[in-house]
This record gives sequence, C-alpha cells and structure tokens, in this order.
Amino acid sequence: MTTDRPTVLTSTALLALALTAGGCTTGARLTPAPGASEGARVAEETVIDRIDGVEMTIEVDAWPGSPAVEREVTPIQISIDNDSQRPVRFAYQNLALVTDRGERLSALPIFRAERKASDAVEPPVTTIGFHHRRFTVAPHLHAYFPSLTLSHHHFPYDPLYNTHYYDFWLEGRIEMAQVRLHGLPEGVLEPDGEISGFVFFEKVDPEIDRVRLRADLVDADSGEVFGSLSIPFEVVEKG
Repeated sequence: MTTDRPTVLTSTALLALALTAGGCTTGARLTPAPGASEGARVAEETVIDRIDGVEMTIEVDAWPGSPAVEREVTPIQISIDNDSQRPVRFAYQNLALVTDRGERLSALPIFRAERKASDAVEPPVTTIGFHHRRFTVAPHLHAYFPSLTLSHHHFPYDPLYNTHYYDFWLEGRIEMAQVRLHGLPEGVLEPDGEISGFVFFEKVDPEIDRVRLRADLVDADSGEVFGSLSIPFEVVEKG
C-alpha cells in the first residue's frame, strides 16, 4: 500500500499541471461594439435591442460554468421577452455569429435529437437552469425536457443541421451536463412569454476583429420572418 502512494501523488500532480496548462489556452472574448441599431441600449457586457415587440438581451462573458466550455465554444446568454401578439419560434438555425469576413458561426444543438421524441437516445434533463415563462418545447426535444409543455405549433426539424452541428461537441472534451443545465432548447415563445439562458456557438477565432449576432424572428404559426436583429461585437483576446 505504501509503495503505491508516490505513484498516485505523481499522477495527481501531472493531472493538475495538465489542467492548469489547459486553463491558459488563449480564447476570444466579445465586447459590445459601435454599430448597434439606433434604439439599442448598450452597457459594458450587455446589449438590449427590440423589434416589433420582441426584446432581446445579449450578455457576453457571463458563462457561470467550467472555463473548459469557453475554450471549445462561445457561450452567450440570450434573454427574449415577447411583448408581441405572435408566437415566436426559437430555433438554432435562426441564430448565428457572422464574422467580418462573412463566415457564419452556427448555434450548436445540445442534444442529438431525432425527428420523433420516442427515438431519444440520451437521458432527459432532470434540472433546468434556465428561466422560462409561456415557453413550449419543440416536439423533437420534448423527451429530453419532459417537464416543459410540448409545443402545439408546427416546428420544422432539420436532421442534417442537427447531426452536423451536434457532432461539433464530439471534437472537444466538454462536460455536457453543464451545457444542458444552462442551455436553451428549441421551442416556441408564446405572447407575453420570456426565456433566458445560454446558446452555444462555434468557437470565435481570436484573430477575427468583429462579429455580429444575427437573430431572425420567425412567426411560429405562419413561418414568416417578421424581423431581424443584428448586434455587433468586437473580439478581444482572452487568456
């Protein structure tokens, strides 16, 4: 027993060194930039914009979980307050970070969802770490969020988008429990509803100067895009 102890200590020390080294990995941090719409309200790390009764609050550098997540993806806290008379579809495909070079960094699905909820292959979320009111979850995600009301609105499901961008998580080593605790699922925000949680985008290259968060507002009943928000951010290096 005694002879084994130095080996254990050495392994632990090596692991600590590896984690410390990993924590020093350079990443990118976003800060609000000039160029927001005339009616937008901008603070140090927050931008609030509004169009056609839908208010969106974007908070950067707000991730409360492990720094390992920020080294692999770009988590952004998004809050939406729907004061319109329309049900608003909240879908990952309607969100993106667009770089100053025209590249699109997509929002990443947090489950490998299938078209039918009965095809779910992963355990459901037992604790919800995001705020919601009058929000109904998309049919293909209801098995993962059984405590949320199932949406009765038509919600298109794109298996190519879901499979391709979910596989992005497999390229890194991320504790998905944290992502799924704080991450917003796809669904519909009813009139007088609100949600607040995190959306995870493909990692922003720190060599990029600027990105814009693009959000298309879609009527869940008609499928019509009735407005778009475009919120600019500068990219600064983060140690």
